[in-house]
Amino acid sequence: MALPVVIREAFRARARAVLTIAGITIGIYTLFVLGSIAEHFRASVDAAKDYVSGSVRLVTKTDASGQNPGIPPELLERIRELEGVAAVTSELTLLFDGFDLQSDPLTFLMPKALVDGVDPELAPLVHRGFEVVDGRWLERADGLPDDGLDRVRLPHGPGAMVSKKIARKRGYRVGEPVTIRRESYTLVGIYTTPEVPMGLLPDGIVPIERLRQRFEAPSADAARAFLEEAGVQVDPATMTMATLAQRLIRDQRDRYLLWVVVIDEPDRATATAARIEAIAPGVAVISPERLAEEIERAGQMFIVITFVISIIASIVGGLLIVNTMAMSVLERRREIGIRIACGASSGQIAREVLIEAGTLGAIGAALGLLGGLATVAALNPWVASQLETGDTIFRPTLRLGLIVVVYGVGLGAAAGLYPAWRAARTDPVETLRAL
Repeated sequence: MALPVVIREAFRARARAVLTIAGITIGIYTLFVLGSIAEHFRASVDAAKDYVSGSVRLVTKTDASGQNPGIPPELLERIRELEGVAAVTSELTLLFDGFDLQSDPLTFLMPKALVDGVDPELAPLVHRGFEVVDGRWLERADGLPDDGLDRVRLPHGPGAMVSKKIARKRGYRVGEPVTIRRESYTLVGIYTTPEVPMGLLPDGIVPIERLRQRFEAPSADAARAFLEEAGVQVDPATMTMATLAQRLIRDQRDRYLLWVVVIDEPDRATATAARIEAIAPGVAVISPERLAEEIERAGQMFIVITFVISIIASIVGGLLIVNTMAMSVLERRREIGIRIACGASSGQIAREVLIEAGTLGAIGAALGLLGGLATVAALNPWVASQLETGDTIFRPTLRLGLIVVVYGVGLGAAAGLYPAWRAARTDPVETLRAL
């Protein structure tokens, strides 16, 4: 059956065919747009699993008495000596721009840029998968010197790195000043990150000592004022009130630091995590396997919900095809009966009806795909402009395009099964008798 003939027969009742195609188009359009979001999360989950595969996270536990003893230096040293451990370092992750709940009271409902404080020399190890595209990695000299807080060798403050997305969004350039948590830094490098879920990777990397000192300073000032009001006596020869307050706050914060154990080979991470658990029963050991499971579970939940909504929307188009083809068969009953009487087989009749139904599905799928591509192309830049991190949430892929087209054609063919069966069972004797 030639294609022009198929199209002519499918559009015999033009208004009904157009409405049917519109229903399929809407369903396929929904499937493609929501599927693009699902594809983004699927790729993000895969990238996140690869990213966390090479490290183990350590967090202190609170004991039965409500005390949190922290991780003693001796235990950290034992962990460093374990086979396969490349480095052990603390990590502090905060909001890139700090809190401003008055102007942004729903901070946690939208992804925000994060800044990660790490040992400058270990930054490339902690952030495997990050690629420097301009400038360089942090160096030891980019952090605070030993002789004070304000004397640094860089022109605008200690060294910092930012992601390519936020550099593009905010116009940052290497060598220029950047403001992170209301403090001035010198931008020494711009990097790209794996495409992982928003809010998991930092958009800035700075020396942890600088970040900690600025983060802890307000608490230390309050502690010093409290100690002075309480009349605490300090031996001036050994310690000042300021250093006592700083040590007090630092000791408390040390109990809640996140420690990252970098593994030299990602395949050994699970076994290394088990060895750490054996020597550190009082420490919460988060293995990359467990972290990957949680990331995958969250991603799968969203993907399932997305596709369920999309499939329900597309089934409506399938029901329209059933109705259209059933009416078409009914209207052409005499014609079909005459063709059967003239020698056409039931298989030929059924095949023609299925081809017509599949054609309606293919046209609707093509229109839905084109509409979805146009929508995604328009929405991705807008979403990136709205999010502080410059991320997008749509990922149209060739695989998704093929899926929706095949699904549209298959949906049309499946919806045409019943009308085809009815057409093939047409009794030519009864049809000729009714002429």
